[in-house]
Amino acid sequence: FPYRELHYEPAYDPAWARWHKLITKPDKEAQWGMFVHTFDKLCPPEKFFASHPEFFTWNGAQYTRGQLCLSNDTVLQIVTAALRARIAERPAAKYWSVSQNDNYDYCKCARCTASDRRYGGPAGTLLAFVNKVAAAFPDKIISTLAYQYTRVAPKGIKPTSNVSVCLCSIECDRAQPIENSCPDFARDIKEWSALTSNLMIWDYVVQFRSYI
Repeated sequence: FPYRELHYEPAYDPAWARWHKLITKPDKEAQWGMFVHTFDKLCPPEKFFASHPEFFTWNGAQYTRGQLCLSNDTVLQIVTAALRARIAERPAAKYWSVSQNDNYDYCKCARCTASDRRYGGPAGTLLAFVNKVAAAFPDKIISTLAYQYTRVAPKGIKPTSNVSVCLCSIECDRAQPIENSCPDFARDIKEWSALTSNLMIWDYVVQFRSYI
């Protein structure tokens, strides 16, 4: 495991974190240039939505700000340029996230829908987009999410060598073993592992309905 982190108060103590072979908070801040749910930062809706709603989600009835249209070539150019500018500001950072916003409102325009069919689901459309961005930054690790609607592994496409996929267990009952309580997530781990060895697991040992 090259990277281990706990979002847990004792782990914010550097000595405790090092003892448990975890990334310390300062290490994380140094290593991560951008961390998850970054579409809005790389192609801000407040900047582009009014003039170019086609850069964003078509939900079948109207354009929304939910996600980006990943089949739009101009969106690819905007995201790549924005990421290049941010990397220039923090060239030592290793990980840069190009990842979906925290909602289910992904694009269903004709091009994105055709891509989803081609790759067996939205994860393939996301991965095709992220692979193209990653090609511009071969010395960085471009991280993306297999989360909610992108959790199921795609068909006919693999992450490129500098793309890291973070697989998220948010739907699982973590009071039980994953293999027993969440067999679809166990399946997804196996299927993503067949595509790449550059995986992270974001494991939620939390109960959001009764947080305390």
